[in-house]
Amino acid sequence: TAVDTRVRMADWIYAAGGARERTVGRGARSTRSRSQSNRSSRRRRSESNGSRRAARSDSREQTREWRFHLEPSSDVEAAPSIGPKTAERLAKVGIRTVTDLLEADPEGIAEQLDVKHIRSKTIVEWQNQARLVCQIPELHGYGAMLLVACGLTEPEEISSFDPAELITRVQELCDTKQGQRILRSADPPSAKRIRRWIELAQHCRSLEAA
Repeated sequence: TAVDTRVRMADWIYAAGGARERTVGRGARSTRSRSQSNRSSRRRRSESNGSRRAARSDSREQTREWRFHLEPSSDVEAAPSIGPKTAERLAKVGIRTVTDLLEADPEGIAEQLDVKHIRSKTIVEWQNQARLVCQIPELHGYGAMLLVACGLTEPEEISSFDPAELITRVQELCDTKQGQRILRSADPPSAKRIRRWIELAQHCRSLEAA
């Protein structure tokens, strides 16, 4: 009958619509799955590229020839904090090279110099500064002076020091009169430079190898 025909047509239209919805649904899920897969693939490639870049950087750091701004055989005047006048005074008591300074007895030298502002503590600071510049590559005198003034005297200690804490220490020191005397007219070191000191300390050499 006409009624039965209309009912069958309605059922057919409903079934066809459901099939289309299921097909569309499967297609949408498939599209989302491909999109997620592509994002995961891109992320893995990015992480892999980053790891390779880091590995290449580490390899270059390990194989490069480091430059040191002070040698044990250098004239004592080349050491941090030692100017021409102080070098002349030291030469009179037998200290002419950096090795002489490093091996000197601070109390004995201070007594021989007999200069009010040069005490044994001062000579110990000079020794620590010179030692750092001899051992840590690319470290300049002012950097060694700031590090020693912050209480850091060994490359191994510097290499494992917390970057944020060292940055804070150095920046606070630079705001003091002592820090201004070290810097003179130079700008304080940047946070990037201070972090670099920590990295460089990881490539320190022994004094025997200098």
